[in-house]
Formats: sequence, C-alpha cells, structure tokens
Amino acid sequence: MSLNYIEETWKLKTNSANELFNKNRYEKSLKLYKEALIQAELLNENPDFAKFSDFTFVPIFAISCNNLAFNYEELKQVENGKKMLQRVIYFVLI
Repeated sequence: MSLNYIEETWKLKTNSANELFNKNRYEKSLKLYKEALIQAELLNENPDFAKFSDFTFVPIFAISCNNLAFNYEELKQVENGKKMLQRVIYFVLI
C-alpha cells in the first residue's frame, strides 16, 4: 500500500465525515473519523511521507484527533473528546 493511497484514503474519509458531521449525522461521521484516524496513524508510522506529499503527518494526525473530539462533544461523550485532544497535545510535544 503506497503512502499516496493512504493519504487519499484519509482525505476521502475525512471529507465524507465532514459532510455527515455538517448534516448532524454524528454517529455516522464518528465511524468515518475513526477510520481516517487509522490512516493518519499509518502515515505517522512513515516519517518519510512528508518528503512526498504537500501534507506533513503532524497536521493530518492533529486534524483527525480534533475532528473526533468535536464529534464526541456533539454526542455528549466529553471524556472521549478530552482523550482525543490529549493525544494531539502528547503527539505534538513528543
């Protein structure tokens, strides 16, 4: 599986989830945001990715975690949202 494929999959899942989120379909958007996070984690495992893409893996991972945090907030799952924001902070600091 190529890094470009992973990036494109992340974009597709994130954009689809954003559309669902904007339509208040939070359960369905949550599923796609989780799938996008998996793609972001795969990219994170390949630091050379930044050499071949307009994106770097840090913003991709942060975007995924933030999307999940906002989605959890809408679902009144504040603790889950808090954990996602903590992941971003931990990731950026390490």
